[in-house]
Amino acid sequence: MRVCLLLLFVVAGGVSLAQEAGSTVTGVVKLNGEPRRAKTMNIPCPHCAPLYPRGMAREDLVVDEERNIRGAFVYVKSGLEGKKFPVPETSVLVEMKGCRYEPHVLGVRAGQKIRLLNRDPHNHCVHGIPFDNREINVALTPGQDFEKSFDKPEVMIRLKDDVYPWMSAWLGVVDHPFFAVTGPDGKFAIKGLPAGKYTIEVWQPECRPATHELEVGGKEPAPMEWRLELKKD
Repeated sequence: MRVCLLLLFVVAGGVSLAQEAGSTVTGVVKLNGEPRRAKTMNIPCPHCAPLYPRGMAREDLVVDEERNIRGAFVYVKSGLEGKKFPVPETSVLVEMKGCRYEPHVLGVRAGQKIRLLNRDPHNHCVHGIPFDNREINVALTPGQDFEKSFDKPEVMIRLKDDVYPWMSAWLGVVDHPFFAVTGPDGKFAIKGLPAGKYTIEVWQPECRPATHELEVGGKEPAPMEWRLELKKD
């Protein structure tokens, strides 16, 4: 059975003074074993198809030559109960560009605005499919945007497009600022975590979620290394 190892990249959006006073949790994520062949697809959109002469690469599992995995969501699953953190006033941007959602995976705070922006020369129909929050389904003309927030934590919410079914993105909605998404090199850093005991979870669409127990306090914790099993076909 193949296994993935995940690294996380710090999510932008500002770090509060309270965060700066805590510890920084870092780690790395790789694929353990031979990576499967990257999948591509020919898309039937006349505007976007010329952008991908060799086909559009799928983003479900992106692995580089060193088997680092991009686009995994890492967050504190438990250990922050009873603590409150201010919700950022700035919005998080999700763009429709080249018949893709950019970014493919992102984190956002519960109650924080998400700005959906159509940069393509044709219409899109954004369909958010949560289980714990209210569903969204909105049509966007070229250049049009729409703001939405999800009030309840939920990992993960899928965004799809009802016109272009290959388009998808994933939103990790959490009630604190301690989360990250793996970058192209597979690395991550979660800054400012207060002293305490935590359960850290890693989510990736093609792998089974995995958790790790961590105690923070005193010196900086050692870098974390994750191994995730791929889901069965």
